[in-house]
Amino acid sequence: MKLHITILTIIIAVTTFLSTGCMYAKQKTVIWDTTICTVYDISQAGKFIKIAYNVNGKTYHDITGGWDEDAYVGEKFLIYYDRNKPSENDIDFTQPVFEKDEKTFFTIGKIVKIKEKKFFFTTNRLRYGFIKSDGTIIKRNMTLPDNYKNKFPNLKSGQYYKIQVWEENIYRSILRLDLGLVEDSAD
Repeated sequence: MKLHITILTIIIAVTTFLSTGCMYAKQKTVIWDTTICTVYDISQAGKFIKIAYNVNGKTYHDITGGWDEDAYVGEKFLIYYDRNKPSENDIDFTQPVFEKDEKTFFTIGKIVKIKEKKFFFTTNRLRYGFIKSDGTIIKRNMTLPDNYKNKFPNLKSGQYYKIQVWEENIYRSILRLDLGLVEDSAD
């Protein structure tokens, strides 16, 4: 009986070793490159966005779900893609961008609220606002990186930062935390 258990144990150990070895042999190293993706469609409920990006002259399309921000057609984000399989990607919603040829201007905006990742919120985010020339207040959401407390340890509601705004659609804007605090004025 002990011999059967020993043989069975050896067979299980060898099978596990071989299958694990084969599994690791099949894994490839992904080499990530970056480019810019553009939102070109948003579902009616606003929960899904369609994006497009170009790699080596070929356009790739993807749909991302679970979107709970206020995206606009034309918004652009940094996207990571697998160099060997460019259709595999990871959109970095913490990195909205403007391209060099896009005309933008700066205004001052205020952080209204910071929401940390909890239960139903899958990302850290903040809400900011700025005033249009006609006096209308524009409010936007922005996804924060998981390590935002390390990158921006003093970030809090009520602070003022520069907002970069696209001339063609002022609703497309980016709170520029990277440019530093303009004025610390907690209300």
